[in-house]
Amino acid sequence: MPLRGVIGSDIQKHRQDWCVIENPMQSSGIQNEPILLLPAVQLDILVFHASCSDRNGNIQIGRRRELATLAHASKKVFVTVEKILDVDFFDDELSAATCLPALYIDGVSVGMNGAWPCALPGEYPADNSEIKKYSLAAKTKQGFDDYMNQSL
Repeated sequence: MPLRGVIGSDIQKHRQDWCVIENPMQSSGIQNEPILLLPAVQLDILVFHASCSDRNGNIQIGRRRELATLAHASKKVFVTVEKILDVDFFDDELSAATCLPALYIDGVSVGMNGAWPCALPGEYPADNSEIKKYSLAAKTKQGFDDYMNQSL
């Protein structure tokens, strides 16, 4: 992946797998512009929450196409969903275009409100008061532990 912003920084000095080349894009308008190349990252495990799955394990991701990119780059992918529908998303052209095929998924589990307190677009909004409560508690290890134990 090309990156401009860290050339010459201390970060670059400690990454032997990053290399600097001349920008091959003529449209940059800068002669001999250096560009940093970063190697592809492969995630061991990706876990995310989605609104639904079909009976075949295809996941509805809608406009969240970055989830497909992350799934393609991951060794294992596990998804929690609000519900599993008794349909096949690939039977319909529109739903097929907004889903992640089951061949990229290693496991699906129903977990109602699994994105809470964050929002799940199309399902429920963020619970900002709970996010604030958590962020204040998580400033210390003891606060984090107390917050987590109160939920049990």
